[in-house]
Amino acid sequence: MDFVGKVCIVTGAAHGFGRAICSELARRGAQVYGWDVIANELEETKVLGQKVADKGGQVQVRVVDITAEEQVQTATQEVFQGEGRLDVLINNAGGSSGR
Repeated sequence: MDFVGKVCIVTGAAHGFGRAICSELARRGAQVYGWDVIANELEETKVLGQKVADKGGQVQVRVVDITAEEQVQTATQEVFQGEGRLDVLINNAGGSSGR
């Protein structure tokens, strides 16, 4: 499946499935915005995503607590201002409280 030029947000992007999804989307050409509350692990997601990115894909990360509505609104507005749209939303956050 080709994601060239697609704009994607992935929540829960700091590790595990979220990190893998970010990397795979970037590998397939997507502009990926990875959100999580764990800043240091988000940076690792960004580095990995940039290593595998192909076809113009990239990973950008941001600390966003999706339980805080104002943070979600601000981050979403930034994506729309920069990209003009959102094609894919992957709600992966949650599951364990491993903070």
